[in-house]
Order: sequence, then C-alpha cells, then structure tokens
Amino acid sequence: MKIINDVVNGYPIRYITDDTYHYSFGYYSANKWVDDHRLVLVRSTEPELKKFSQHAELVLVDVEKETETFLCTLPPSPDRAYGSGYTEGYVVNGCDLYYLCKGENGDSLWHMNVETRKPRKLYAHPNDLYFPHITADGRFLNLEIHPANDSEEYTCVRVDTASGESEILFRKRFQKPLPEVTHVMISPTDPDTVFFCHEGNTFYISNRLWLYTKDKGMFPLAKQRLDEEGNLGDCFGHECWAPDGKGLWFIKYRCSPTPPRGICYVSIEGEQTDVQYQKYPYWHVCCAPNGRFLAADTQSDSYSGVCFVDTATGQETLVHQAGTTWQHPTHPHPSFSLDSSLLIFHEWKNEKVALGLVRTTDIAE
Repeated sequence: MKIINDVVNGYPIRYITDDTYHYSFGYYSANKWVDDHRLVLVRSTEPELKKFSQHAELVLVDVEKETETFLCTLPPSPDRAYGSGYTEGYVVNGCDLYYLCKGENGDSLWHMNVETRKPRKLYAHPNDLYFPHITADGRFLNLEIHPANDSEEYTCVRVDTASGESEILFRKRFQKPLPEVTHVMISPTDPDTVFFCHEGNTFYISNRLWLYTKDKGMFPLAKQRLDEEGNLGDCFGHECWAPDGKGLWFIKYRCSPTPPRGICYVSIEGEQTDVQYQKYPYWHVCCAPNGRFLAADTQSDSYSGVCFVDTATGQETLVHQAGTTWQHPTHPHPSFSLDSSLLIFHEWKNEKVALGLVRTTDIAE
C-alpha cells in the first residue's frame, strides 16, 4: 500500500493505492472506521472486478502513519455470491470487526478484535448472508438471509454481538417478477427498528423504501407520486440512516419522470420532505456522523462526481470527477470518517480501484 498526495480541482486528495491490489471500503452505509484515522479495508489481486471476492483480504490501514496491517484472508466467494460479495460483507464498531465468510455449504458471520486479531464464529446459515449493519452502541447487528429458492422468503435476522444469540425480525417476499428485499439496515439507535428496500426496476416499484418495527410491523416509508398519465413519477433509492436514527436520507433519481430530482429526507414517522438538494444528478447519499454533512456521487456521462453538501449552509460542492467503470466496487460511494473530518471515495485509477481522502475543512465554506 502507498499513499499518494495530489491536488485535483483545487482540493488536496490523498490516495490509498497500490500496484498489486484493488482497495475498497465497500458499501457506504456500513461503517468501516475503527477510530478517526484507522479503517478496515478489503483488498484483492483479482484483475476482473466482477470476481473481486475470489482473492480478498481484510487489512487495517492507518492513514496518518501510512501503515497497513494484515487481518485475514477470506475464503473464495462462490459464483452464486451477489455483487462483489465481500465488499459489502463487513462492518466495524470501534476495534470490533464483523465479517462474513462465504462458502459452498452456507455462509458464516465472524468477529475479530483488530488489535488481537483472534477470530471467533458468531453465526452460520446454509443460505447466503449479506449486508451486515450495526447499532451505534455495537450491541446488535442485522444480516440479510437470501432465499435458496422461490418458495422461501427473504429474512432479516438480528444477532446479539455479545452472546451470539440470534432472532428473526421479519420475513418478506414481494410478488413476482420483482420479489427482492435488500439494503436491510438496523437503526443506529433502536435495535427493534430496521429499514429495508424493495429492489428491482425503479420504474415499476412504487414503494421502494420500507420500515419494520417490532410494535408496528412493516410499512412503506416514503410516498412515491404518479405523473399526470398515471405512471410512476418518483423513483427513489440509495438511502442511508441519519445518525440520530430519526430518519433516512435518500435519492430521487435523475431518471424520475417528474421534477425536481435530488437528495430527500424522510422521518421514521413517514413525514417526508420534497427534494432538498438538486444541483447535481445525485446517485447515492451518505450522512456524516455529525449529522450536518452529506456526501453523494452522481450519474454523469463519463465520470461520477464526488459531491459534498453542508446542510447548515445549503452549500453543494462538486469536489471531484472520479473515474469509474460503473460497476462495483468502482462506484465512488463517498462517506465520512467517525469525526466527520475526512470524506472518502472509490475511484478507478491507473487500472486499479483506489481510495481518495479529502478533508472536509478544505471543502466547507
């Protein structure tokens, strides 16, 4: 690993890169930071990005000391594994790392303290496991269990990280031809509340954003309106919890037939704002731990813009035009460090997936 300093579009950028490895912090909605300067990354030597998870390892990177510590090698991900597999298969809370190991006979959830580097198995299931997210206190995390056949439902299981005990929170399967439940994310502040989305063609899914609570069950969270001809006018998605657990930020995609389009917010009570930020063709959005900053990428013709939003001032800034192949894990998926001082993003750079770091003090006015 090496860290290279650069200045792009007037902003100093530090790149985590390598001649041998691709680096990724995975999906933006699951924290990967140990503290304000250390984070866990997944790296791979696999030249084909769609096979990233065939040669994957977890490493601890200190961006201040510019050091890298090997944590573990992940078993080759079976061909059935969704997307890039391991890039979306781990989450961090303090020194506690929780990661999935995928296998031909089922998947398992493991825990490792990044200081002692001693692994222990917490949970296993014969089906595919995906997308762990964790409460802010680190006590509970959720997993998606994907069905093995059309007769099974998608399942959300909650795991107690202290005891390893598990509990099924809900099962759900939408009607064909779009049955899929994904993006399951436990609330950062309430282990009895879980977000999930109805995945599939955005033009045909009229209720994408859903909430489950133990006392209310499951219900659509954000209303999507129709256009004048009765077709779906609002296309929603690529959401992320606000750190206070009171709501979610999400995107009204640029492909939505009816304007305006951009970044929106909805409370867990279903109180919905219209588009709040629309300067760029936003694609994914993430909220900083301080609750003030937002990071987003864009869908553009030849690049994906890395954008910064200051909700206190209304400032919307295009920080960088990142190279991308438009497939995981080269989506920028920008997010923040624990103290909200660093914005981090993926970029396809010199035939490798590199990570860019920008200080938010260099962006905020």
